[in-house]
Amino acid sequence: MATTISPRVAEQRLIGAALRHIRENRDPKPSLRAIGLQIGMSGAAYQKYETGETRIDPDRLTDILRALDADQEELELARAHIMAGDNPVQSGGEFRDRTRQFDINVFGRARAGPIGMEVYDAGEPLRTINMRSLLGPRSDAMEVAGESMSPWVEPGEVVVFDRDRFPKRNQGCVVEMKNGQMLVKQYVKTEDANLFLRELVPETRVFNLPWSEVKGVYAVTVRGG
Repeated sequence: MATTISPRVAEQRLIGAALRHIRENRDPKPSLRAIGLQIGMSGAAYQKYETGETRIDPDRLTDILRALDADQEELELARAHIMAGDNPVQSGGEFRDRTRQFDINVFGRARAGPIGMEVYDAGEPLRTINMRSLLGPRSDAMEVAGESMSPWVEPGEVVVFDRDRFPKRNQGCVVEMKNGQMLVKQYVKTEDANLFLRELVPETRVFNLPWSEVKGVYAVTVRGG
């Protein structure tokens, strides 16, 4: 069942999404950390504005728009763009609309041969493949908030994970806790009813979580900006 939210929270999330839209369409795109530094906070704290977790007061909104080199008019245009968009609904960290496809073209092969480049390409795609079927039908993505896995993945970057794939040793993973918390770490091992994970910042360390507190561990398949 969908969760009902108040108009205030809905507006808070819409403003955050509009700010994210503005930032991600800048060239070059500023990082969460860069915007946070300009307004006197960490990238992780600023990200809570974009996700709608933290309410933005008018003075803070003015500071953020200045850091983004934007104005109120651009904010309103971004709000309108989002409200008119056909975006999948996200609830509880999981995309509910899994029918949408992302098809990419597969062209012919090209390789270097003894007499130069040999191209096997008629100019038309050989076929198309759907990225969801390639990554796994239960793949999802999440944006990383903290810095504990830098530089493997930075705050504001995205990891794609497969809910049907368990990570290999030393592979990146998303850990879903029974309390709803989501962690991005590296899988180390499972031993004595404990899950052992690695994080990199402020120093490389291995720590463990009781399996009784873990809902699922999913392999990261793609990461990046």
